[in-house]
Amino acid sequence: MNRRIAGEISGRRYEVVIGDLLDDLIREHLEKYGQKRMFISAGLKGTYRERLASLTGRDNLVEIRDGENQKSFDAYSSVVSSLLSAGLPRNVLLSYAGGGTLGDLIGFVSSTYKRGTPFMAIPTTLLAQVDSSIGGKNGVNLSGVKNAIGTFHLPEKVFCDTSFLNDLVISDGLSEMVKYGVVGDATIIDNLMELRGDSILSQNELLTSLVEKCVSMKMDVVSKDIHDTKGVRSVLNFGHTVGHAIESVSGNSISHGRAIAAGMIIESRMSELAEICEDPVSPVLSNVFWMIGIDVPRPDSTWGQEIMSYVRNDKKVEGGMVKLPVPLRIGRMGSLDVDLESFGKLASRAMEDLWR
Repeated sequence: MNRRIAGEISGRRYEVVIGDLLDDLIREHLEKYGQKRMFISAGLKGTYRERLASLTGRDNLVEIRDGENQKSFDAYSSVVSSLLSAGLPRNVLLSYAGGGTLGDLIGFVSSTYKRGTPFMAIPTTLLAQVDSSIGGKNGVNLSGVKNAIGTFHLPEKVFCDTSFLNDLVISDGLSEMVKYGVVGDATIIDNLMELRGDSILSQNELLTSLVEKCVSMKMDVVSKDIHDTKGVRSVLNFGHTVGHAIESVSGNSISHGRAIAAGMIIESRMSELAEICEDPVSPVLSNVFWMIGIDVPRPDSTWGQEIMSYVRNDKKVEGGMVKLPVPLRIGRMGSLDVDLESFGKLASRAMEDLWR
């Protein structure tokens, strides 16, 4: 059964459809537009490419490389140039079918091409379905800093079609699901723990239910703080300050989900060391990630200083202070507000405690 989550964010209608084999609904939305371009990940299987070509028309399909290194000004310029060369107008529907990095790039293109075009998303990874495709954030990296430049641009429709998912891209999304469990809905963690090594893809009803829970939570938070300025949306950054730095330190060799898993454990331990938590969360998270098969990266001796070089440029740092969302216990969040020097010391102590 398909599930729809609709709302209005910043005056714009926004709908997420969750289900299996959503081709008819995707085609119905595409047919509303005379001119369109769909950018699809080069990593998608041929059968998926054929499905998408039948939906949007082969001439409207553009294959593009996915991956964090693709979020660059060179890639952005190349896409925009192709649209200009084709003479496409401002009302062209731009869409993507792929992971979160492709969504970030095409979302940024859509928000800036001729000052903004209609936008549609078909996230094909679990990570993108439960997180990056929801909320309107997009952008590109610059000078090694993730999402240094970007905008807020909401897609009209997001189609979370679980038939596109496969085991190779599932683990990163599971990490983000754990985040939602810590931030506000502990039943998500309970559901994931029940898997005990079984593939979530073999349990479509549970998978659809979990995607719906995560999407509903993120849409609720985003609707209250679309531009991430009121402090409401900041809870969704749990694990991401340290996690993004780990990605950057590794040259993106550590995937987003694995880096965020480590970031959540480290930031939880920082909360414990600062003595603001009510119940320790880091040991719970370590156990959860082990149970669901997430290979959490272990820091080496150089991580402390290298992480700080990226944290200093994090958009959440203001006036030399870091406002870090941390769990007080599972399901209840607080904030650890420290200067950069104290942040570095706490992060280093946390990593030593966790992986000595």
